[in-house]
Amino acid sequence: MAMGAKRKLARFLILGASAAGALALPGCAGFERLLPPGFVKYEDLAGDEPPDPRIQERIAERRKEEGRAFPNLSQAPQTRPEPTPEAEREALAAELRAARDALAAAVAHDRELAAEERSERILLPGGENGPLPLDEAGRALQDTVAGDEAIARRERGLPPKPPAREDGQ
Repeated sequence: MAMGAKRKLARFLILGASAAGALALPGCAGFERLLPPGFVKYEDLAGDEPPDPRIQERIAERRKEEGRAFPNLSQAPQTRPEPTPEAEREALAAELRAARDALAAAVAHDRELAAEERSERILLPGGENGPLPLDEAGRALQDTVAGDEAIARRERGLPPKPPAREDGQ
C-alpha cells in the first residue's frame, strides 16, 4: 500500500471507531437521538402508563362531532360553486364601473391641480428676472447652489467638484 492510502485508511478507521464509541455511550438511545426531531405521540410521552381517561373522552367526543372530518380532496374538483345570479353580477359590475369613474375623476382633478401649481410663478430672493415658473425656479436655485459650492471649494483650496455623470451617479 502507498503511504497516502495508509493515512486515508487510518483516518477512516479512527473516525469510524470514534463514531461507534459515541453511539455506544451509556444512556445513549441509539441512532434515534441523532435523527431530526419529529412528531411526538402521546403514547411515546406516556410510556407504559395507560392513557388518561379524560383524554380518551375528549378524543371520543371529537370523533363523534360531524363536520370535523378531513375533506375528501378527490371529490373537491367535482363540486362547482353556485353561480352568482345575473342581477347580482350586474349590480357588482355597475358598482365597479362607478368606482372606476370616481377614481378617474379624482386623478384628473389631481393632475389639474398639479398643472396649476407648476404654472404658478415664484419669486426667488435676489431674483433679478422677477417671478419664475416652478420648474425654472428649481433649475435657477440648483444653479445658484452649484455656483456657491464652487466658490466655497475654491476658498478652501479644494479641487473643483467633478461633473455629474449622465446616469445620475
